[in-house]
Amino acid sequence: MSLGPEDKASPEVRSWKAMSDYDYNEETTSQNGGVGDASYNSTGSANLDAAPASYAELDEMPTELPSTSALDAFLEEWERKLDAKRGVENEKRSTVIEKARAELAKFAEEREEMREKKQSANRKEEQVKLEKLEADLEAENPWERVISLIDMQTDVGGPESPSCDLQRLKQMLIQLKAEPLGEKK
Repeated sequence: MSLGPEDKASPEVRSWKAMSDYDYNEETTSQNGGVGDASYNSTGSANLDAAPASYAELDEMPTELPSTSALDAFLEEWERKLDAKRGVENEKRSTVIEKARAELAKFAEEREEMREKKQSANRKEEQVKLEKLEADLEAENPWERVISLIDMQTDVGGPESPSCDLQRLKQMLIQLKAEPLGEKK
């Protein structure tokens, strides 16, 4: 649809004319003064949202649609509810974060305490082992030190394994401990 020079009043008029699906009837609008007239579309049904009679009236019409108060009230209430939910969520989140930080601090403290205890216990055990090693080195019989390094209480092979009979070796070590090689008569 082409617009004439008189139809170039405003961008709203041009967009309305371009998007309009209605037949604009000059005779009907001119007879009734053009205000509040109904026009008919191509199917013959009445169109109550027809264009006003003159384009000057279009310039005077508000360009923004009036907002419905019920919709605005609903949207405002919805935003208030969302803000309240966000506030509660942020409070819960901050309490959970603070609780987690406290738990992490407690865990780190307990871990450090356990580490210090373990270090202390290891130092004591190491000191005892070093003292025992020095005492074994000073002993007259070197076989006593050999026997202290061997666990004489356990059976390695067991009764099922006759090829690993260590009984004879154990007896020999005990005998050497009692009577070292250099002291035999």
